[in-house]
Amino acid sequence: MSKPMRPVSCILRLTCGIVLSLGYGVSAQAEALHTLSVDYALSSHGLTLVDMQTRTQIGPEGYAISVHTRTVGIVGMLARSDVWSTGSGRFAGDRVIPESFRSAGHSRGANREVRIAYPDGDPVLETLTPPEPDREPVPPERTRGAVDTLAAVVELSRLVARTGRCDGQALVFDGRRLSRLEVTTVGEEAVADAGAFSGRALRCDFVSRQLGGFLRDETRARLLKPLHGSAWLAPPIAGAPVAAVKAVFESPLWGRATLRLRSARAD
Repeated sequence: MSKPMRPVSCILRLTCGIVLSLGYGVSAQAEALHTLSVDYALSSHGLTLVDMQTRTQIGPEGYAISVHTRTVGIVGMLARSDVWSTGSGRFAGDRVIPESFRSAGHSRGANREVRIAYPDGDPVLETLTPPEPDREPVPPERTRGAVDTLAAVVELSRLVARTGRCDGQALVFDGRRLSRLEVTTVGEEAVADAGAFSGRALRCDFVSRQLGGFLRDETRARLLKPLHGSAWLAPPIAGAPVAAVKAVFESPLWGRATLRLRSARAD
């Protein structure tokens, strides 16, 4: 039963690792702690597939992020996934230095946990349970300079805050897979059908390419295919920092998936 559930896990990974990587812009010179809580719904072909809640805290010295994703509706009945991810780190000038990452919950028919530490600035996989012998391991020399999915949230969003643009890239290691995320600026556009948001937003196009951590029993050509998408960034409510208010991207299972804002709260 685990095999058909893998694409659902991939949807959740794409949602967190791509969309959120564009999602929270606070001045790198911020002098106070900023907290933003945002709820999203992910849908395809008229069906809501995933609920996602995020909470991000960014201050002058560092950040802390938590993300909760869970499948809902028919997908939730057939392929249950309920995962919490947390990450934290510090700032050194314009650099984002992750310190810890953890992802835990039920996915692909089992309770799973990943823990990553950064004792020397590079990721060290401390926990991967249960083991995944059907997945090719990513050697440590290939993960040098990589960040986790939530550190990428801060790294790219601080770029938006500094420059007003989203041109950049990040090497991302989530404990299982190594990917490269590349983002380019399109420009400001009017956003339609964005759930709780209406107005103009900065459009950023992105592409994600998996580089390592491939499943041995899946077609390599399919896994190597770049996945493209777009995200629109704007303050979700008056006075709030910039966040992703809508995103569309390619999903290996569902084709075109859409992420829409449900609600936002700035603390």
